[in-house]
Amino acid sequence: MDPLIYPAIRRGLLFLSLSWAFHSMAQDSLPLSQVDQRIQRTTRMAFLLPGSGQILNHKYWKAPLVWGGIGYCISAIHFNQEKLNLYRNSIIAASNGEVLPDPSLLATQPQWRQLETEYQKQRDLSYLALLGVHLLSVLDAHVDANLMEFDVGEDLSLHLAPIHIESSARPSSFGLRLNWSIGATAPHAHSNHPATGRSAAQPL
Repeated sequence: MDPLIYPAIRRGLLFLSLSWAFHSMAQDSLPLSQVDQRIQRTTRMAFLLPGSGQILNHKYWKAPLVWGGIGYCISAIHFNQEKLNLYRNSIIAASNGEVLPDPSLLATQPQWRQLETEYQKQRDLSYLALLGVHLLSVLDAHVDANLMEFDVGEDLSLHLAPIHIESSARPSSFGLRLNWSIGATAPHAHSNHPATGRSAAQPL
């Protein structure tokens, strides 16, 4: 493996392991709600078993995408490793005057060395791609687990109602109250109390 890529992968895995350990210690020291426990369990399962987080979030169509991406990266690693071994063994055999592993290879040793370097680079990039696909699947499962608790309804209702405004300059005046509800039906404001819930009440 490339001496620049291998330390980067090792540092990345070490950083993830330490971050996960500190996160678990911080979570264990505080009482967790059922929602937080479910999110934490989903994230852990996604980290340990690719695709399981998407299944726990009932995003079944995403699991085959995760498995397909991981399978493609593994096949790319296998292919590049085989080509790397072929040209490396060809260089060794040619240097020792032995029979080539594949006699159909019609190239010189400098060309074989160039191909060896290229396939080694592609193999290392395939390892990085595999790590990236796995981390993205964990992030996707974590985000979906959090979004399951948000109201994503399509109700965007708008209500206008007259309100009475007390003013220091004049005894009384009138205006309009604007209630804009996102994701839930906002109660109509027929009293002087401000609206509650997810609606925003602003006098115009």
